[in-house]
Amino acid sequence: MSFLFRFFLLFCSREFITFYGELRRQDRVNTDVLAIYMANFARWMGLYLFVVGLFYYNAWQFYLAPENPWVRGGGLFVLVFFFGLFLWPRIKALEKTAFAYSDGVLVEGRLFDKDSYRKRRILKYAYKVDGKIFKLQRAGQSLLDFIRKKQGEEATVIYAQSAPNIAVIYERDLFAKRCLDRDKALPKARHVESVSA
Repeated sequence: MSFLFRFFLLFCSREFITFYGELRRQDRVNTDVLAIYMANFARWMGLYLFVVGLFYYNAWQFYLAPENPWVRGGGLFVLVFFFGLFLWPRIKALEKTAFAYSDGVLVEGRLFDKDSYRKRRILKYAYKVDGKIFKLQRAGQSLLDFIRKKQGEEATVIYAQSAPNIAVIYERDLFAKRCLDRDKALPKARHVESVSA
């Protein structure tokens, strides 16, 4: 396992770490898919470090001034702020996608709400597993797709069997590029109770 992936695991949930550890013990990790996830992680981490580095480069003279402790605190604030705003959501999205596709079970989800804030468009889905209702949000739709979606519309959701709260909208064409389990076959839809809109 590469240093980069070990670093990525520091930000992941205990459930995903346990699941990945079991895959690794059984020697079923698809290294090609792992490389795709790590390339995305490296790209986001590199961009984050570039932005933070640019801030420190431009503020270096002020940062070195011992008479100004607020600037040093501000530097720490910038690190934490950009991590929380920029990097954390992307790391969790990578984890969620990897976990859902690798330990995935398909269910039908139903669109129950649409939300738009500035240029960000979010579709909110509900799905039911073992009688319990879970919700997921999907962001990043084009304006036309966002307008066309109607409440009550169904979509196939793939959730992690060992953690049903972790789910994404299923895209069959991308399964081979997102599933870390080398031996996992395409999941089949299972009949579940419908979720009311």
